[in-house]
Amino acid sequence: MYRSSLTCCGKFVLSCLFFVFLPCTALSVDYVIPGSPPPAGFSNLFPGDTLTINSGGDFTNTGTNWIYNNGIITNNAGGTFTNNNGNTRNDTTFINSGTFTNANVSQIYNYGTFTNNTSGTLTNDNSYIHNMLGAVITNDGTFTNLNSNTSTIREFRNYGTFTNNGSFTNSNSRIYNAASGVITNNGTFINEAGSTIENNGAFANQPGAVLINDGTFTANTPFTNSGTLSGIGTINGNVTNAGTLAPGNSIGQMTITGNYTHNAGAAYQVDVNATGQSDRLVVTGTATLNGGAVDVLAQSGSYLQNTNYTILTAGGGVTGVFGAVTSNLAFLTPSLSYDPSNVYLLLTRNSTNFVDVAGTPNQRAVASAFDSISPGATGEMEAVLNSLTSLSADGARSAFDQMGGNVHTALTGVSFSSFNSYMGVLTGRMGRGIADRSFLASLPQPMYASRGDVATDAGGNLSGGDEWGIWARVYGNVGYRDGNDVTTEYDYNMGGLAIGFDRKITNILLLGFSVGLSGGKLDMNDLTESSKINSWHGSLYGSCTKGAWYMDGILAYGYNRYDTSRDISFGAVDKTADAEYDGHIFGAYMEAGYKLKLNTINITPMASFQASHLTRDDFTEDNAGVLSLDGDSENADSLLGTLGIKVNRDFVVNAATITPEVRIKWLHEFSNDDYMLDTAFAGAPAAPFTIRGDHPDRDRVAFGVGLNADMKNNSSLFLAYDANFSGEYTEHVGSLGWRYRW
Repeated sequence: MYRSSLTCCGKFVLSCLFFVFLPCTALSVDYVIPGSPPPAGFSNLFPGDTLTINSGGDFTNTGTNWIYNNGIITNNAGGTFTNNNGNTRNDTTFINSGTFTNANVSQIYNYGTFTNNTSGTLTNDNSYIHNMLGAVITNDGTFTNLNSNTSTIREFRNYGTFTNNGSFTNSNSRIYNAASGVITNNGTFINEAGSTIENNGAFANQPGAVLINDGTFTANTPFTNSGTLSGIGTINGNVTNAGTLAPGNSIGQMTITGNYTHNAGAAYQVDVNATGQSDRLVVTGTATLNGGAVDVLAQSGSYLQNTNYTILTAGGGVTGVFGAVTSNLAFLTPSLSYDPSNVYLLLTRNSTNFVDVAGTPNQRAVASAFDSISPGATGEMEAVLNSLTSLSADGARSAFDQMGGNVHTALTGVSFSSFNSYMGVLTGRMGRGIADRSFLASLPQPMYASRGDVATDAGGNLSGGDEWGIWARVYGNVGYRDGNDVTTEYDYNMGGLAIGFDRKITNILLLGFSVGLSGGKLDMNDLTESSKINSWHGSLYGSCTKGAWYMDGILAYGYNRYDTSRDISFGAVDKTADAEYDGHIFGAYMEAGYKLKLNTINITPMASFQASHLTRDDFTEDNAGVLSLDGDSENADSLLGTLGIKVNRDFVVNAATITPEVRIKWLHEFSNDDYMLDTAFAGAPAAPFTIRGDHPDRDRVAFGVGLNADMKNNSSLFLAYDANFSGEYTEHVGSLGWRYRW
């Protein structure tokens, strides 16, 4: 004999390795496998020899040749080992972490340890795998046993120990487990339709494992399930369930040709739907029920007040009863009944009120409205009630959130934000420190502009009257609110343009007017609800300067147009509610401050107060039928005070005066108005309810930086960034502007 050690990193064909030609007498003693023909040619690894295939390597055994392994064969991740009409005998150790394919009437005889690692893929296609007595095959990766191109079924034969910890699929093929064989499933074991398992030894489906039988499983020895057993196939033999039995794949039937025993502590998992269909276990022998649970998993749909199902039929009779029966439905109670050969499930509308499962004040408001609707409702409202009764507690809470119209209450805060952004443009135009734009919404939208005294048209450098100015400013902001439930959590983004015209009336007085428009969008975070907001603004403003003191004032008006959309989807309900309506806002702003000059640095403490009043018109939603909302008009007020300070410095360069600025302020909301929506469903106008939105944070902090450039040609450029923080809000704001005076 010849002894060889080799490492393969490329493609190896058996004829390119080594051949050992021995007399047939030697073969019959050392290498001939009982029942197999003598090999035409073979390669041999002796104890201590290794065959290693690294990533990218491709080892192919073809032409009815044989590989005999008495050493160690390792196919690493990325490597390929192929038996293509070839044969492999493993007497010691074979480790596959790459791709191993046994195809085209090949054979594997395992007398040692064969391990398919987590990254390994083992495919037995139209071939045989023989796991011999005392041998061990462990699958931690993916193992597929199939016959893809022949009507002759070849198979996986187990005489030793096969343990599946990964994924095993038997596809159009056969598994034979001999009397000496032990098969243990700790992972996912699938026997597809048209495939067969014949068990004559021990077959264990362990706790936590899943066995899906859509084919035929012949249990010539009693089979006990300790994991999850599901599928639409047939099990020939006696079955004991000590785990979870789940007939069907969704809704379907499992057949046991034999006797069935359901142990105490076991579970029978039954899928049902609203049309009266359910999973069913059909037993040709006896069904012995020693307690255990029945878990009802109801699919979505519109259930009747009472729905009956047959969930178990036993030709040899039913003995005993199940224990507890539970359901994932909040408003339908499951119960079981028995006759000599069947077990029946009944779902009955219970006395639980909708409000009993609600979790938040807004959910309770919507649920109470439905509790007040007559159970005898007909038509579309009856279908809605039936859909609600088909939901789990969590599903019902989600439905209540969807039907409440929360986007409408969120619009109040965002409307204040849009208006305050425009007000901030005006305070920036007057160049007087920190403008306050944070109202009830707790959605401050600071749009500050920097201004030093050098060459600014509202500053001390301007002398006398009759100076005119025109200006324009673009601004944009993004923000989000983290509320305490889905009804008060949303994101928004906005952008706008404001233009104005003013005149220096006297040495100390500036008066002007402005118009602007803005647009934005609000999105609820965990609800499919949104709104477009378009606003048009107008204002009168003035600034008075006396020495180091200044005072600014603004009177402003805003017209808002809302375009809302809400998706409502639960049970058999699938609707989109749309609405278009208007709103109005009025505001007055006063700010005063005093400039301190320390060398070249300007420090300006300031205080401001802003009062605003918002009205939102009533509305009626379209396209959602009985779930469309008829909303009342709303009023809300804001009384916001601010204390702050800004620091800036002027730098004179050849063509301009550059003024960087830093700002910080504290804001306090004196109003405690709730944002709310008084409404009712179009299909139940006599059952009104109130939805409450986000509450404004009483205190918040704003930080900002800006840069102003006054040109020698009487024009100015300015930009600003501000961030606003409170307990539930965060906002980032940017703006860019231009002005010209003459």
